[in-house]
Amino acid sequence: MSTLGLRIEPSVVRVNDADSATVKITLDNRRGRSGLRIVLDSHDPDGAIQFTFSPQVVDLVAGQVTAVFLRLYCLRPPPGQELTHQFTVTASDGNVTVDGSGSLVQVSSRAAIELLTVHVNPSVLRLKNRRRGYVRAVLDNRDGAQGLRVTMRGDDPENVMRFAFTADTLEIPPGQMATTKVYITVSPAPSGQEVTRPFNIVASDGQWEAQGHGTLIQPAASRRQLTRVLLRPFRRADDH
Repeated sequence: MSTLGLRIEPSVVRVNDADSATVKITLDNRRGRSGLRIVLDSHDPDGAIQFTFSPQVVDLVAGQVTAVFLRLYCLRPPPGQELTHQFTVTASDGNVTVDGSGSLVQVSSRAAIELLTVHVNPSVLRLKNRRRGYVRAVLDNRDGAQGLRVTMRGDDPENVMRFAFTADTLEIPPGQMATTKVYITVSPAPSGQEVTRPFNIVASDGQWEAQGHGTLIQPAASRRQLTRVLLRPFRRADDH
């Protein structure tokens, strides 16, 4: 065993958007004068990796070089993050151990929806003498390399608006855009006051969200409008 060579190839394995990788373990007994029966094992300090050898027990004659494949399985990090796990491979004949060290580097791309932008057009909606209007929600996936399926909803901090979409589920292919109308119904503004209300249009893929921002303005009624209302003649039920 003192003459056994153990190499991990590559010693640093880097994977993108994957939970597993395979490395080659080279066992070199060319300097040995006798045959060996070797049992392979592996561990990592974090206990995050599952190891599978093919095979785990190897018989080597003197002067022989052989390769064993090791599959590493580890859950990838959250979107947009990178994790490095150190691991050690050991070869033992029951008395003496030879080991080698390696690293598993896992990189997760940004979530597809992080590259999605939501635009509200127009960004300012003025409702004059009305309680209902509409804007368009434009979902821009031109920077994305993956398609998206999202559900739509509207939010307002005061919870006085109702939102209805012509399409509340949208498919946006990579590099493209999608649009839906958003009808907004709002509670009446206090008499004689102009009210500004912020709102958000939200697209969700079930885990992550992208949102666009808009503003709804309810102008104050003019004096002429108020006078017309106040001076409107009273009509009795028996008037013809």
